Amino acid sequence: MANEDPDYIAWLGRQKCCLEGCHEWSGPPHHARQWVCAGRRAHDHRAVPMCHKHHHDLHSMRGHFKGGMQSVIRGWLNQKIEHYRDEYLRRRAADGIIPF
Repeated sequence: MANEDPDYIAWLGRQKCCLEGCHEWSGPPHHARQWVCAGRRAHDHRAVPMCHKHHHDLHSMRGHFKGGMQSVIRGWLNQKIEHYRDEYLRRRAADGIIPF
């Protein structure tokens, strides 16, 4: 499937949760669904590492995300997505690997 990059997802799985102050290891990464048609998962490069607790909190808008404006949360997620994707691509290029 064109939306998949298993190497990137495996790399995300070795990262800590993307929320500042959280030192838990990532569970299944969160795929931001912005700009995606209903029923389809976002491209793997639109994923971020999140621990199980924060991933659940984000989907249910509880805990850290309770009362947050969706536009602010989307902006924060987009920054995190860009950070992790750029870091992954930088590391791959340093290893002489062009992922796509």
